[in-house]
Amino acid sequence: MITKLLENLGMFMGHKKEVNSESIFFHQLNRWIMVQSNSAWDNPLPAHFKNDFHNQNINRVLEAHLRGFDRHKYLGKKKLFRYKSLKDIDFDWGWKDPANTLNIDHWKSIFPEAKVLNIYRNPIDIAESLRVREHKVQGRFKLTVAKQIHEKILTPRRLYNRSVRLFDIMEGIKLWEDYIEAAEIARDKYSDRWLDVKYEDFLDEPLSHLKSVTDFVGLNADIGSLKSLTSVINNDRKFAFLQDERLLEVYDTIRSRPLIAKLGYGGLV
Repeated sequence: MITKLLENLGMFMGHKKEVNSESIFFHQLNRWIMVQSNSAWDNPLPAHFKNDFHNQNINRVLEAHLRGFDRHKYLGKKKLFRYKSLKDIDFDWGWKDPANTLNIDHWKSIFPEAKVLNIYRNPIDIAESLRVREHKVQGRFKLTVAKQIHEKILTPRRLYNRSVRLFDIMEGIKLWEDYIEAAEIARDKYSDRWLDVKYEDFLDEPLSHLKSVTDFVGLNADIGSLKSLTSVINNDRKFAFLQDERLLEVYDTIRSRPLIAKLGYGGLV
């Protein structure tokens, strides 16, 4: 949501993006970074064991990709030859990818002046959204597999799920905790160029929070434009899980966990 608002205010967020507004160029690089430590976006633990050798070589490859032809995925064809590297960009730009949280040290090493906008939401709605998404992915591929079997054209390399871990909502909550912990460590390092935005607070007061965001990232946006963009936002989905008895039972088992209480999610019911 905030990514779309920033784009409407003139911030470039990438030429090719996935349906959730994640830059494909940086999405692929973030996944490559994690593969180097045998970790993944849904299994970040092994990345904790990277050493200076790993980090220096990863950064060297990332720098090369910023200059490589693949940069067209971010810049698009019109900007490709104007900017020989993404480090040469001279307009307002950024990218969205939750995996930035796990790889922030790499990106801050390459872009030391970068500002980090950290948006977080309550763990139940996040974990349930991920769980539902996995079921949708599996459902689509069930149809694909049935067709392939019928036509005898099975493709072993096709992925039938993004994350089997996230079929379990409790595992989704643990993953949320992993990301929150990583964000808290990063905030301590980069606090001078870091802004936290609580999703539910944004829905309650979108105008004031969007003004804070635009001021933080350095976008010149008049109050009329901000009012126009935020006028259609409603907070009906602020705590969606409160309408689901099954999810309320899950919430009751985790509400006292330290991170959940610390972020103000411990006393919702």
